[in-house]
Amino acid sequence: MTTQTSPADDAARHIHELFKSAWTLAAVSAYITDGHLDDPQGRVLGAAGLAVHEESGWHPSPELAALLDRPGGGASLQLAANLRQMAAAGSGVSRWETEEIAPVEVRMAAASQGVEFLVANLVPLFPDLAERFAGPESGILDTRTGTGEVLAAYCVHFPGMRAIGYDLDERNVKIANATLQAAGVADRATVIHGDVSQLDELDSFDSVRMPSTLTAPEVMCAALPRILRALRPGGWLTVQAPAYDGDELSNAIARWRVIRDGGTPDTPSEIAEELRTIGYTDVHQVTPPFPLPLAMIAARRPQDPHPV
Repeated sequence: MTTQTSPADDAARHIHELFKSAWTLAAVSAYITDGHLDDPQGRVLGAAGLAVHEESGWHPSPELAALLDRPGGGASLQLAANLRQMAAAGSGVSRWETEEIAPVEVRMAAASQGVEFLVANLVPLFPDLAERFAGPESGILDTRTGTGEVLAAYCVHFPGMRAIGYDLDERNVKIANATLQAAGVADRATVIHGDVSQLDELDSFDSVRMPSTLTAPEVMCAALPRILRALRPGGWLTVQAPAYDGDELSNAIARWRVIRDGGTPDTPSEIAEELRTIGYTDVHQVTPPFPLPLAMIAARRPQDPHPV
């Protein structure tokens, strides 16, 4: 006799499968953090096809090991941060209240490796940017700096670079400026408490980074013309935006995360069209030679005339 199941039973089974996926992610995150697999986590990952058991204990499967060996390693997956954000979203707590700040030496070590990788693999995709960065008076602007280690790492890598960052979180600003001090670059870099909509620089930066995922729509609208004026002729703006290139569920999750973080949920094509309207040139989507969870839109200030 066939047993009839109710819609509630089907929903319960589906949620149970999601629970198993969440705990599997937690086991991967624990391995990335601890560097070894205890028996409980190993059994979870083994059942999921992500670990194998040998005489010496549990080890990542060849496929998982290959993923973690990619540039950026397990840190690029940001599993622990994503799991905290999921828990915060489910309980109505801001993601910023759940973020844990690692010691400065840990953050700087990771940022230094990241900047070296970006300089080798991403910067060459932007004509003449490498030469600009290596110059004696190069300038960069980060419109949402966080705790400052990436800004500091760029200034360490390029001894002539001047850098300015913005962040809305006062705690982040204090930590970021302390990070710049610890890295020995506080004489060339600073982080400002606030948003970039009040930027009043002119012909100052060779590169500006703006994550639309963390930038409110009204701030983007006010800031993009100011950034155009703040760039040096031929300077580059990069906007990190939600890619929306997955299935319906993936795209819906991406949009929810952006809105929860106070960002702008516009598509890459919508952002690109806005940049062209404002007066940016060479607007295009960059495809880096490595996995990137976001779309990257590049745009350039014209060489001449000076933007209005």
